[in-house]
Amino acid sequence: MLTLTRNPGERIKIGDDNTIFLNIITIMLLSINLSIARQSITI
Repeated sequence: MLTLTRNPGERIKIGDDNTIFLNIITIMLLSINLSIARQSITI
């Protein structure tokens, strides 16, 4: 179980229910990084 702290005193526990949500976030971040890399290459 991972525990993330967003605000002081507030903890978000990550279980099996949130793995799909986390995967979506990571895919979005990767796609954003790829698009930025492609733009920098073209420039």
